[in-house]
Amino acid sequence: MRHALVLAVVLAASTAAAQPRPPCAVTIARAPDAVRTVIEQFVAAEASCSVKLEVRVVPTEGGLYLLARDDSGRVRERVVPDAQSAGVLVASWVAADSNTAPVVAPAPLPAPVVAPAGPPGAMVAPAPMVAPQPMPPVAPPQAIGPVEAAQPPSEAPVVAPALVEKSR
Repeated sequence: MRHALVLAVVLAASTAAAQPRPPCAVTIARAPDAVRTVIEQFVAAEASCSVKLEVRVVPTEGGLYLLARDDSGRVRERVVPDAQSAGVLVASWVAADSNTAPVVAPAPLPAPVVAPAGPPGAMVAPAPMVAPQPMPPVAPPQAIGPVEAAQPPSEAPVVAPALVEKSR
């Protein structure tokens, strides 16, 4: 009986090892041919993968700009100096990592606070409308200097010389 159990465990392990593992799902949408080959080699060497990636590699003055988006929409981007660094980095992005925390959905928003309703059928009275107040009257402009100088000549008071002499 003991030998049968050991044999069953050995057979299960050998069939699991004999089954080919699925390749990591990495789509290289854009990359120079030499860089594409290096990235594919590093990704193929990965034992297990946790995400599907779409990768773009653009040569720049500072090296290679990598932009990757996974199947959940997470974006990763880096600038690396050469193709080997690009391959290692993409393989690390796609690798199954047991130390990473699972992606958790954000907490739902709290329910809005609603004022308590009155008895059924009760209507809430709207706030009273207040009519706008009229603007206060504006004072007329004040004249500078004597009033006679501000009036037109036809309306200026006329001083009669005869009246002036009698009053003396």
